[in-house]
Amino acid sequence: MKTIGSLLMSALAFIAGLVVLFVTFWFTYAIIWFGMLGISAASELLFNKRLALSHIWRLVLSSIFILLLFIGNARTDREYLADYPRRNYRGIGIGTQAGVAGALVSLLAYPGASTRMISDLLFSGPRLVAYACRKAVRSFNKRSA
Repeated sequence: MKTIGSLLMSALAFIAGLVVLFVTFWFTYAIIWFGMLGISAASELLFNKRLALSHIWRLVLSSIFILLLFIGNARTDREYLADYPRRNYRGIGIGTQAGVAGALVSLLAYPGASTRMISDLLFSGPRLVAYACRKAVRSFNKRSA
């Protein structure tokens, strides 16, 4: 019964990881698309030549980013990302009341903490998938032993 619960937990973690990776993939795709629109506009203004990145290349670049997330997750210690610098984070209330601009100012005011938080969020998909695989292997090893 414990093995079935462990397998169910690993299946749920795997599905959750895939959902998070799906959202991350398309978020990355959108960032690449918007970024290329800005680069193309600057290129058209400066050099009178429009740049374009096809759909296939945006898919490839987003896939490479997801692969790099798995590599980064395997190489990064979880305690490093959870250990935020000890500071008095004042002004967070102002950042939430000032909308998007205030939130960006709050991110820029504490770059060490914000980069660790963003990295921690981006690594959540690969962590869930890795946890699901480890849990499934352990449950199958216990079952065969």
